Amino acid sequence: MTIFEIIGKGYIVLDAMDECHETVEVLEWVQSFTKLSILSPKGNTLKECLKISLNGEDAKVDEDITTYLEKEIKKCNFKGGLKTEVMNTLKEKAEGQFRWVDCQLKALASCGSAKIVRKALKDLPEDLEQTYIKAMKCTWESKNREDAHYVLLWLTYAFKPLTVRQVGDILAIDFERNCVDNANEMEVQINLIIDSTLVSVDMNSNVQLAHASVKDFMINQQNSAQTVGLFKINELLAHEKIGQACIIYLMQFTSVLNRSKWEEYPLFIYAAEFWTAHAKCVEDKHDQSVLQNMIMEFLKAEMPSFQNWIQAHQQGGWSHSWDYWKVENLLFYTAWAGFSTVKLLLEKGANPNAQGGHYGNALQAAVAEESEPIVKLLLEKGADPNAQGGFYGNALQIAVADENEPIVKLLLEKGADANAQGGDYGNAL
Repeated sequence: MTIFEIIGKGYIVLDAMDECHETVEVLEWVQSFTKLSILSPKGNTLKECLKISLNGEDAKVDEDITTYLEKEIKKCNFKGGLKTEVMNTLKEKAEGQFRWVDCQLKALASCGSAKIVRKALKDLPEDLEQTYIKAMKCTWESKNREDAHYVLLWLTYAFKPLTVRQVGDILAIDFERNCVDNANEMEVQINLIIDSTLVSVDMNSNVQLAHASVKDFMINQQNSAQTVGLFKINELLAHEKIGQACIIYLMQFTSVLNRSKWEEYPLFIYAAEFWTAHAKCVEDKHDQSVLQNMIMEFLKAEMPSFQNWIQAHQQGGWSHSWDYWKVENLLFYTAWAGFSTVKLLLEKGANPNAQGGHYGNALQAAVAEESEPIVKLLLEKGADPNAQGGFYGNALQIAVADENEPIVKLLLEKGADANAQGGDYGNAL
């Protein structure tokens, strides 16, 4: 029974769809509720009938902005007529945008004198885009330009929110020497590196882009003529640099870390958990990169750094009963790192049927990652589609559980037994 069956008539209000990263999925979900279909030549009559009037809402928003300003302006150092000027100017130009008002108020509060405030009031950015462009230029012109660029790449494309301590570790990574400097000598001051319009730090020391619209701006700004010559922010560059940083960070360790030591290295868990994801994003667009070369160095280093990664990946201890340094065992643990890495290991003699780990073998790991190219490569190199092992029992069961029809078809074509027994589900059916 759905919630609509329980409560009867109801309304769904979708606010800020521009901030949604799964727009297509949401719209498909909304479409599933359609009760009325209209087939008609183009015309305005039906459109007008279906419109929802929000008359009067603008006035309410303006009232809310006024309330917000009255509260927030008390935190600023404005007095007398200057305070009134700031209030009136921001209300007049807000056009219903809380975010724009917030950005301008913070910028004005940072001015050093009433004269500078009044000058700034005459030259306010007309919208959010112009606000962010101004903040980007301000950040670009600072002496922290290089660090700012690097942190913006992370904040825009990292897979998890970062902390101030993690940003400190990130900035301690030296790409020229492939090492990590001491990050404990000084706490990073984020707002001295990047304009506060773009980045915020909350009470728990979490660092993030200040608003969803900032991320949209970062992703789209490379197409703007006004930001040409400023920071280069794009997906491929970000994943390449973040992936490199993760590998360098993991390779700094010369001994195996006890789990109790992980918290002493703020970026350790992120690097261990996500370097493969960043590597895969790079490979999807560029199969020859510095990152790929670094990965191969990491895999053949035969150092504790690799053991630390395995330990962190398994989240809680690992077995010494098999040799991690055998190239076939590396294959299992890199089946989700990308096609090129797996291909290179196979060329070095990795056994595609080596057993081990949660999924049992590399083929099952690749199926779990829904990586059809790697599944195909492993099968071509002799991986047994009926090999037993792991939680699911065999590769076909994983593909069926994930409803991945192309991989199911591929496995069956390569001889997978649809009636094979085993695993948590018992069989594929």
